[in-house]
Formats: sequence, C-alpha cells, structure tokens
Amino acid sequence: MSGEFGRYDVRVRVEEPRVDYEAFKAEVRSASQRSDASIGLLAIPDVRRSLGERVSREDFDAFVMRLHADGLVHLMSHVEPESLGDETIADCLCDDTGLLLYWVRWLGPTGLMD
Repeated sequence: MSGEFGRYDVRVRVEEPRVDYEAFKAEVRSASQRSDASIGLLAIPDVRRSLGERVSREDFDAFVMRLHADGLVHLMSHVEPESLGDETIADCLCDDTGLLLYWVRWLGPTGLMD
C-alpha cells in the first residue's frame, strides 16, 4: 500500500505474523490432512515455500527436526534425488549424516479427536 503524504511518498509494508513452533506444527498437521496430500506425504520444499518469509530457513529446519525428534513426523529422502532441480534441492533439508530429506509424513495426533 502506498500513497502521498505531502511531498513524501509513504509506503506501508504489511508483514504476515512470524510462525512459532506450535503454529508450524499445526500448519504441517493441517497440510498433511488435506485430500491432495498423498498418504500424508508433504514435500519439504513445498512446505518451506508455502510458509514464505513467515519462518526463517534456520527456524524451518530446526522446527522440522524438532517435529522428527518429538516423534510427530517421519522424514524421507526422494527416490530419485538426481531428478530434482537445484532450487528444489536447496529447499530440501539435510540430516546430520548429510542425507537429503525431501518428504515429511505426519505421524502425530491428528487434532481431530485428541
């Protein structure tokens, strides 16, 4: 949104609220339950892109690894990582061993009856 105030150009940047761990967890759970999510599998690059600037790369990586450590998600590699483009690979996640992780599958409570 922009406008003129006197002789000054005034621009207002509306930022979406930052995502904390609990909100991130809820977003991943919700996305995994959509009908277009194949057996609850979500591509990590797609999740990262859907959150945009609401979560930093560092926080995103830490949140995914925390979901995994908490037993709420299972992380998997892509069966043909060589078929992925450089941009997609950059948006994947690597574990401590250097394995490229592409998929996340929700294992935790669904939120429907818990």
